[in-house]
Amino acid sequence: MHAYGSLVATFAIALAWPSQTHADKGKETELPACDPVTTAKWVTSLYTLQKGKLAFDAGNANRLHGQISLAAKAKVSPGDDGHIIIDQEGFLPVSYGKSAGYETFFFTTPLTHVSPLSLDSFVPYDKDFVVQKNPSMFRKLGEALHYHFTGLATKKPDHHRVEVVLGYPADYYVWELGGSTVFLKAYQGNDSHGLMLRVCSKATELGRAEIARQRSRIAGAKSSAKKEVFRGWGEPLLVITKD
Repeated sequence: MHAYGSLVATFAIALAWPSQTHADKGKETELPACDPVTTAKWVTSLYTLQKGKLAFDAGNANRLHGQISLAAKAKVSPGDDGHIIIDQEGFLPVSYGKSAGYETFFFTTPLTHVSPLSLDSFVPYDKDFVVQKNPSMFRKLGEALHYHFTGLATKKPDHHRVEVVLGYPADYYVWELGGSTVFLKAYQGNDSHGLMLRVCSKATELGRAEIARQRSRIAGAKSSAKKEVFRGWGEPLLVITKD
């Protein structure tokens, strides 16, 4: 009787095992969350306002790597042009690059950013599908960034909706924060769209040169009457929004 009971138990476990394995696989392939407001909070938490100038708390890319490694299931991968690609669970991926005069964060689709020459299988990327289904995530991210920097500057930014290279539309928002100039750009390209956040220091020659370059690009572009820069972006961020 005891042997018969053991056999029944073993059979029951064998029946349950495939469905458990399938459930585990389903859990592994579950679409990751892409919370734009949480992403914006993390990015803006890297900056503090000191004597009217934005200071980048991460200091440098190596220290930024260290901060990322503390986050749950965060991945860091090399990108193009010296950028690093950061992906944290629940966040939108971001490409980060640092110069002697400014830092740049790119949030674009496709979100993979991986060179075809790279052997790193950092993504084929479920988050791309999430953003395609809900492109307004970039809008929510832009609203949260707009709210943060407007709060630091205590006034609304300069706004320009223009046509850039090949007639693609772009929204520029520019804040002056003492020793820093902040550019937020929503843009459409021939193979991608998204947001660029660039924080430039007026204290360095490279920073001042980049500020001049960005301002010249805006001044030289003609105004755009398009209602959207890309699907889901909508009208300009003229109203200070709360996260």
